[in-house]
Amino acid sequence: MDAVGREAAKQMQENFVDAGVNSVLWAPNAKSTLKRKHGSRPLTDTGALMNISHEVSDDGKSVLIGTNQEYGKYHLPPEKTGHESENKIPVRDWLQLSENAKKEILDVAADYLSKKIGGK
Repeated sequence: MDAVGREAAKQMQENFVDAGVNSVLWAPNAKSTLKRKHGSRPLTDTGALMNISHEVSDDGKSVLIGTNQEYGKYHLPPEKTGHESENKIPVRDWLQLSENAKKEILDVAADYLSKKIGGK
């Protein structure tokens, strides 16, 4: 499962390179944000949010993927955070996976399962 988590995290990091997912670009930064940032690309000023990590469960059957950056949740849609955002920050779903990313992760998972079932 560690390989699945690594692949998922890698694929989510691509969202920051593309500034969106599946050809849908994230909302641009507000003018007030642009004045204090080092660049115009959303969510990449310090690079901290791009440091996506993964953790395999103790039983090895699941993997948790995310960030330890508190502000990351404010850019996610309510269905991923469990609550409506109290601020006016636009949704920029950096945890979303592209269709190609899903296929890549499924390939890694299939390889993992093949080895697990095959006893290799």
